[in-house]
Amino acid sequence: MSNKKAFNRVLIIDDDHTSVYLTKLTLEDMEIAGQILTAKNGQEGLDRIKQYCLNEQAALVECPDLILLDINMPIMNGFDVVHALKLIGQDHLIRAKVVILTTSANPTEVEKMRALGVKDYLEKPVSEDKILPFINETK
Repeated sequence: MSNKKAFNRVLIIDDDHTSVYLTKLTLEDMEIAGQILTAKNGQEGLDRIKQYCLNEQAALVECPDLILLDINMPIMNGFDVVHALKLIGQDHLIRAKVVILTTSANPTEVEKMRALGVKDYLEKPVSEDKILPFINETK
């Protein structure tokens, strides 16, 4: 890949340590992100998004431009995170592409995800061939 990274920052929000490790390793091997951040549950992820994205001066540099968001997590699930982001209403600052991570493309979950405005999902485990279409979208 060229020196230009496809994403400045990627935020992985997932409670499964193995999944986070493998996803992060895949992204690092692909050299597509300047920085990869992680959060172990939806609340922690939402807090990080607020921290990095709601300051107008810092948002352009610090706000993740890709969020890989697991659906099933304790404390706050992926659907709740997406709903909370919509309630914040800071679309001009939070420009991240949200991609749902799932262990299976359950039609009920896909329908709920689309109703919240999230069009994209990846089945775990994340691999290079699964993430490449998202890189091509950013070019």
